[in-house]
Amino acid sequence: MDPPDSIQVETPPRSSSQLEQAPQRRRRGAHSVELILIATISFVILSLFNSEFIVRSYSVQNVPREFDSPNPAAWEEGTTATDSREREQSRESVLENHPRGSIHRIAFITFSYVRHNDTNKLFNFLLPAVDTWAAPLHDDHNTTFNNPNEREEIPLYVVFSNTSRKAFKDICTHDKIQIPPQSRKLCRRIHPIYVDCPEGRWGESPCCKQQKGLVEIFGKNYPLYDWYAFFDDDVYLRKEYVATLLAELQPPDFPMAASPYNQQAKPIGYGRKKTCGVGMKQFLYPWGQPIFYSRGAMKMMEKGYRANSLVSQCAAFDLTHDVGNQVLNWMYSLPMAALPPLPSLPLMRNDYIGNHWVGREEMRSKTRGERDKSVGSWSFYGTHKKWMDPKLKHPRVEQLVTVRKVDGYKWYPNVTGFHQTLTYELHGDPQTWEEGQWFTMQYSDCMVHVV
Repeated sequence: MDPPDSIQVETPPRSSSQLEQAPQRRRRGAHSVELILIATISFVILSLFNSEFIVRSYSVQNVPREFDSPNPAAWEEGTTATDSREREQSRESVLENHPRGSIHRIAFITFSYVRHNDTNKLFNFLLPAVDTWAAPLHDDHNTTFNNPNEREEIPLYVVFSNTSRKAFKDICTHDKIQIPPQSRKLCRRIHPIYVDCPEGRWGESPCCKQQKGLVEIFGKNYPLYDWYAFFDDDVYLRKEYVATLLAELQPPDFPMAASPYNQQAKPIGYGRKKTCGVGMKQFLYPWGQPIFYSRGAMKMMEKGYRANSLVSQCAAFDLTHDVGNQVLNWMYSLPMAALPPLPSLPLMRNDYIGNHWVGREEMRSKTRGERDKSVGSWSFYGTHKKWMDPKLKHPRVEQLVTVRKVDGYKWYPNVTGFHQTLTYELHGDPQTWEEGQWFTMQYSDCMVHVV
């Protein structure tokens, strides 16, 4: 029976000549189908034997094998492209579907650890991070992008020491430990990077993880990003807002860095006993946590990283990575853009780019005015809920004086102080040093040739 109110179309009757020609047309049609089928089969067979017929697509939906799986177990050992030129082209083309200012043009990188008997970092920091600020975008997020590709998975690269490899695999990859299905799903958003570094929260360990993690992601079979963000695992980032800010700076091939301006310029090595105690503006430079490196900066600093630059400077000044980045960036005379602040909880303001100390219950219990608040108020989920308040929607970039209006606020201009050190006098600019060579600047070297 036809649906109600449907329109009936009657087929007109065919003539006798049309009826006589119908069998001939059917035979010709069948013959054409046979020819098309034979041609198709022949093409497929030839394609299997001749690679010239195989066409690769490097769209985001069908990218090379080393990028395409959200499951760490599928690619953690990596694959190596036989042709470096092809690899470079494929890495660059991964970004073609995303406009400048897209969150997919930023590599978000943190560091952490996991043990079989200590999963606090995994379940209270990393998994909540990829379920809140590092989650794919949704329609209800405060975002300036309308590109549907922005809803794709966003990998959170986590640099682990090799000592965390087995525990992470057993918990997140190999199903050897029973965890909730939702946690298993979130595990797939974490892209582990395993490096040969000692384990610890301060000093050599984070300096080593940053140094080797950045080299691994920048130099190996991962997408070639515009920006490389490195930060502590207790940081909450407003990633869409950060992306709009970075897009307003120099083109990504320009060597530079960016850091929140609440990390004001301080004496080189400030915070520890070994400080360049010079009261000159050329010896002041901001810390770097979180730190955002342009692609140009990574190209410039990669050779030094491979020569153990950051670990060497952290050891010489008895530092961890935040102040270690200050020393190393200053040695490279790297221009630094001043981004809006990223303060520790509980401070929130609509122009802030995020928070530090997220998930740190021990810090909440010590913070005046926060001690009596409920457990979980400083969690990633609690922090995310607060940032989703429409009252905290970030301002337009053109409203921010620190980014666009005045050059003195946009840049930390004092990046020539290293040229007055003994290290520079003896060895010159780090960019000119040979492959595998790093001349460590001691804190006494930056106090000698000051005029």
